[in-house]
Amino acid sequence: MIRPLSFLFVLISLFTACGSVSPALEPTRAPAAPTTAPVADAPTSAPAAAEAAADAFPVTIEHKYGTVTIFAEPQRVIALGYSEVDPILALGVVPVAVRDWFGDQPNAVWPWSQPALGGATPIVLTMPFGELNYETIAALAPDLIVATHSGITEDEYTTLSRIAPTLAQTGDVPDFGMPWQAQTKLIGQALGRAEQAEQLVAGVEAQIAAVAATNPQLQGATIAWDSPAEGGTFWVVGSTTPPLRFLTALGMSYPNAVVEFVGTVDSRQLSAERLEKIDTDVLLRRHGIGAGSDRGQPALPADQRHPAGSGNLL
Repeated sequence: MIRPLSFLFVLISLFTACGSVSPALEPTRAPAAPTTAPVADAPTSAPAAAEAAADAFPVTIEHKYGTVTIFAEPQRVIALGYSEVDPILALGVVPVAVRDWFGDQPNAVWPWSQPALGGATPIVLTMPFGELNYETIAALAPDLIVATHSGITEDEYTTLSRIAPTLAQTGDVPDFGMPWQAQTKLIGQALGRAEQAEQLVAGVEAQIAAVAATNPQLQGATIAWDSPAEGGTFWVVGSTTPPLRFLTALGMSYPNAVVEFVGTVDSRQLSAERLEKIDTDVLLRRHGIGAGSDRGQPALPADQRHPAGSGNLL
């Protein structure tokens, strides 16, 4: 068993800002928290990046629903998913519109990405999961719709692709389960900035490796993450979600029993009586903050604040 670390409290703060643990959940719900690569200074100068982008087209990209061909460098990009805005901005492109999720942030952009806006004010699209407003999207005259972390269906993709070239997630992962590295590289291809995307990914991976190296106590420690829901139940977050991918990249491990329970969806509901399934060194639990508090989620009763397992509750 490991002790609660100040480092882990920092992680909790980061995940809370990135979306906490939303009940994302089975295929008809919104996604779990997107933890994307932080916006960093582009390793390539702006003129050089723009010149390279112009030379990259046309480009054809495979995704979950087939292929998309982008014939020229996109000028009007819509970030239609729940985490795409961060890699788009990190690659030096300011979208014309960003889809809101929660948090009431200016322009639906969180503080770490605000500087990359450069004073621009993208339109905020308030469209709950499964309720796309195609007329509003079409009125923005986009030349690229990025929907790699959106959970769009094939029918939604077909309609969107009639408006503009639409980039969906790859088909080798569940909805909302695309690794941030793959997502960033895919978006980099679509924007004509594939080399820049590779450099950004390598830089962030190096930062993660450095944190892991300076925190050897994380190696092999088991971790899980749940979120209280209605009726005394809990959403248990799956191993393919960005936050859990990040934590396991630090050397922590996700128990096989929890992996088997959640399955291929990004999270699954668990009754309080079955919390013994979550027996880990560290349990991250969101309650009273983030998306849950927006819905009026009450505080947990005292007898539900610790799991049946022996781990530390943070």
